Amino acid sequence: MTNKKKLLTIGIIAILVLSFSFGIKAEESELFKAVKQNNVTKVKELIKSGVNINKTSEYYNIQVTPLILALHKGHSKIGKLLIKAGTKVNWTTKNDITALDFAEKPQVVKLLLKNGANFDDKNIIIAIKNKNSKKAKILLKNSDNFNVNAVDDTFGRTALMYAAKNGDLGMVNKLIKKGANVNYKTKEKKGTLRKEVYKGVTALMYAAKNGDVDMINKLIEEGADVTAKDNMGRTALMMAVMNPEAVKLLIKKGANVNVKSDKGKTALMYAAAARNIKSIKILLANEANANARDNKGRTALDFAVLERDSRIVKREKKIAKMLIKNGLKSKTALFKSIDKERPEVVEILIEEGADVNVRTDDGRTALMKAIGENNSEIVKVLIKGGANVNAKDNNGQTALMKAVNKRNKYVVKMLIENGANVNAKDNKGQTALDILENLNFEKNKVIFEILIAASEEKK
Repeated sequence: MTNKKKLLTIGIIAILVLSFSFGIKAEESELFKAVKQNNVTKVKELIKSGVNINKTSEYYNIQVTPLILALHKGHSKIGKLLIKAGTKVNWTTKNDITALDFAEKPQVVKLLLKNGANFDDKNIIIAIKNKNSKKAKILLKNSDNFNVNAVDDTFGRTALMYAAKNGDLGMVNKLIKKGANVNYKTKEKKGTLRKEVYKGVTALMYAAKNGDVDMINKLIEEGADVTAKDNMGRTALMMAVMNPEAVKLLIKKGANVNVKSDKGKTALMYAAAARNIKSIKILLANEANANARDNKGRTALDFAVLERDSRIVKREKKIAKMLIKNGLKSKTALFKSIDKERPEVVEILIEEGADVNVRTDDGRTALMKAIGENNSEIVKVLIKGGANVNAKDNNGQTALMKAVNKRNKYVVKMLIENGANVNAKDNKGQTALDILENLNFEKNKVIFEILIAASEEKK
């Protein structure tokens, strides 16, 4: 036998062996391929030929049956064919997933149940979570022992929470009639994702966050507690700040506008951080405290304006003015605005009547504070706003002396041009020039010349 004939013979034998060994698998692969392609005709042919319709195959590293694959891909016609052909409807993957989990259409759900599909509380919760109310209603109708307050394994939420979150008022009514607890809170479960964020949240809080006033009304009518807090001390009102109508309704229903979260934040601070002018107006009109401070000493003004990196625009200016007009202490705001180097906020505060010559306990003025921060722009705003350039602190020092100490020639010149007295003396009897002489003269010649020139003019 020639080498060519030998190779041909070996090849034929190999093909026969492979066909014999993997013939069934080839048929199954054909079934999975047909399911993936939604090839109804091919699936019918394979079922008729007697293919094993319960044989699993790997799909994304998980062993699944053709039925699970069909329903996962939304191929309901093929799903029906497989169910009617007697496939196992309760086969479970290693992740505890069954065909029912992927069944979306009512007809398929009913067919699965008719053919003995098992389900539990989890299936009902997931159906509601996925906004499939038709499926949920079918399951509820066929359930004899549904625990209406059962929670899911991901976020510890009840069916009612998902219904409220999704705005499904009809489902909420149905669940409440079945005894759902409207004040139930999300609970930490083993493996819960972001548990600190989601623990302790109520159905009302989800509705508030969505601004769903109809849902809020319904839940409160059924006894939802408007004062309830989540694990971070946040209330429904705090979560509603992006939705003015929800804010208005919650206040009307008894929400406390000045209650604080665990971090000391009020609803006004949350609204200010969100820059929601309408919600801020409503909160201020209902006696929200504009001077309340969080655990870091921040007010609503900080959240609206001072904590932001960029210069404020019209919206932030409007918020700042609203807060000032509603009792924000301008002294604190003025000094904090200088700290944060926000000249535009200083300007707004002055426009709204802030005392530009306000002092700290050691007698320093806002102008001195700005000089200490080396912020020439704020110095300019304060002088323009009427700051007293010759005021003295408890040590008798003037703004000019502070500027000399900071070696800021631009501010020194600005102060002198606006009437600063170069010959004024502090409690030690020193003038600005005396203070300069104690510094490095060679590095401060320009300031020396400015002071000498101004001093000569005064003679």
